[in-house]
Amino acid sequence: MSEKIQKIIDYFHSELKQSQLAKDYLKSRGVSKESIIQFKLGYAPPNCKIAARFHDRIIFPIWDPYGNPIGWTGRTLIDAPAKYVNVKESPEFQKGRVLYLYNIAKRAIAASKWAILVEGQMDAIALHQYGLKNTVAASGTAFKTAAANILARYAQQVYVIFDSDEAGEKAKIKATKFLKEAGVDVFIVNIPAGEDDPDHYIRTYGKQSFLELLKNASKQ
Repeated sequence: MSEKIQKIIDYFHSELKQSQLAKDYLKSRGVSKESIIQFKLGYAPPNCKIAARFHDRIIFPIWDPYGNPIGWTGRTLIDAPAKYVNVKESPEFQKGRVLYLYNIAKRAIAASKWAILVEGQMDAIALHQYGLKNTVAASGTAFKTAAANILARYAQQVYVIFDSDEAGEKAKIKATKFLKEAGVDVFIVNIPAGEDDPDHYIRTYGKQSFLELLKNASKQ
């Protein structure tokens, strides 16, 4: 299965290289060329036949904790009912246990004993670009016991920083519950009023200002 998924990811990645629309969007979001390559970002074109429902979407490959490809998420570039669409769930890909970039972040988490949990792929990529390599993302607002237990393998402390909208606030409460049950110390990081998400905040105010948010986080 992973070999088939890898071929699809490679296809999406090659399509992104040919799409000015996709490259311009990622540039506007501050995603570097190095990140596009490292995280194997892709693009499903309008005439995509491999996965038709992902057409006109930026593709974020998803890996398991050991670096095996298990699926992907697509972020629309056009006016679509759903901003994000995930590949269908399978024994390998289950939203409640997916931690985006954990396969990369786990080494930094093990060394530091703490992690940053964000809500989306763009947030995780942005923080990695600023050197916060112990950052992982939930699959949107889906975060369950299995994901908390995975984080607890190496992290003693987790800083939770989700979007400040209603869905993000609800997801923050759920994530805190699951993490505390897994034996992790949880710190809630609040984005100042008027700011959208961690991605926008760190790109606007920089790493030092973001670290101040972590310093002022409230322990749950």
